[in-house]
Amino acid sequence: MFIELHAQSAFSFLEGAEHPEVFAAEAARLDMPAVALIDRDGVYGAARLARAAAHAGVKPIVGSEITLVDGARLPLLVEDREGYQNLCRLITRMKLGAAKGAAATALDDLEPYAAGLVCLTGGARGPLALRLAAGDGAGARQVLARLVAIFGRSNCFVEVQRHFVREQEEILQGLVTLARGPPAARRVQPAALRAPGGPAARRRLHVHPREDRSRSRGPSAPDERRALAEGRG
Repeated sequence: MFIELHAQSAFSFLEGAEHPEVFAAEAARLDMPAVALIDRDGVYGAARLARAAAHAGVKPIVGSEITLVDGARLPLLVEDREGYQNLCRLITRMKLGAAKGAAATALDDLEPYAAGLVCLTGGARGPLALRLAAGDGAGARQVLARLVAIFGRSNCFVEVQRHFVREQEEILQGLVTLARGPPAARRVQPAALRAPGGPAARRRLHVHPREDRSRSRGPSAPDERRALAEGRG
């Protein structure tokens, strides 16, 4: 079973193309139990996704892809009511006094708003992938350590998006290595996220820190818009 946890709608101008209702309908068509919408620096489509998902029998997961001061993008998913409140407060704080389209936040500014949020490390524009692409492995490890410190091991996941582009493979291997070594965990597994009112959803996009290496696994889906899901006990 696959679950999309990194969808962007037309509210992410020049990046997404479809309306939130389309994601809900497509998730239902593909028998996905949930779908996450993470538009850039906002929750613009959250209400529309929630209505459409309820009609389609799909669990909506709200989130946002937050812009950091270095230009990287950090996806944050809402886990509960407190998380939604904190995400909205974070976005409001970012945009207060900032010019239109220029809102950004520093890593350290995320800490007061971390409760109830699940952090993914992002795709090609994420803070880890950008540093690995620039040859800064030490910087990527430092950022990952900080994210784990802010969100906790159970709510921070290394994100792996495989497009089957040759130039991308080295970065993907670097991401897996980061997840397997300190400060992230020794086990490679899909991420866990509790969808509202339902069981946990695990997506292959993310490598979750754990101690046990005996059940190591890597990315298994054919493209970035599909994710392996399994329940958490």
